[in-house]
Amino acid sequence: MAEEAAVKNGSVIHPDTLTMLCRVMDDSCESIIAARPALSAGGQDDLRIWVAQVVMAAFDQGVVDPEKLKQIVVNKIAPQPMDNG
Repeated sequence: MAEEAAVKNGSVIHPDTLTMLCRVMDDSCESIIAARPALSAGGQDDLRIWVAQVVMAAFDQGVVDPEKLKQIVVNKIAPQPMDNG
């Protein structure tokens, strides 16, 4: 096993994959924070934790495409339409 490989739940994550996941998390956080300039530093920290949890949960479910991972974050944070039925 390579020293630079990350281990999660007994599985090795390739360094390139880990880099991609970090990039997805960073890009997602930057986009959300840019849209919410009043978000406090503590709120930004909480957001980063939440985004990491969402991205890793999707990755654990087999999603490996960076754009799909970003879209999952967007879909989770976007307000859901109300059912007026």
